[in-house]
Amino acid sequence: QEKWTSGRTVFSLGDNKQIPCTVTEIVDSTLFYFQTAENKATMKKVDNALHALSLDAVSPVSEKDLKNGDFVAARFSRDKAWYRAKVTKVLGNGEVHVTYTDYGNKEKLPVCEIRKNSGIADCFKTYGAQANEGHLAFMHQLDI
Repeated sequence: QEKWTSGRTVFSLGDNKQIPCTVTEIVDSTLFYFQTAENKATMKKVDNALHALSLDAVSPVSEKDLKNGDFVAARFSRDKAWYRAKVTKVLGNGEVHVTYTDYGNKEKLPVCEIRKNSGIADCFKTYGAQANEGHLAFMHQLDI
């Protein structure tokens, strides 16, 4: 059971336990990503930590220095802001596929939009990924 309240979703887990959250990415009819209300304070800390790294002044990483599974900062194509991401595939043509670990969305980016250094790694160690994966129960994706 879920109810919608002012742009947020409240998931009911039974026993009158509810988790206020924000859906951050809908992948298909059964898979989505969300952040709980508790994530809000942590996300502020993550944003501050990334801002403190001055990523625009950091040299881009070389494609040969990237591998699948690397934790990086990636500049999101829509708003040009830096977010934490995980490299899911190095394409070998100057581009990589990434998943934004705090939101669940994915995109293909040129390597020049990727940064990798110890400060970014420390940010991942200090604050785990904030996107939670959710599935709709008793639903399945139709093959059309």
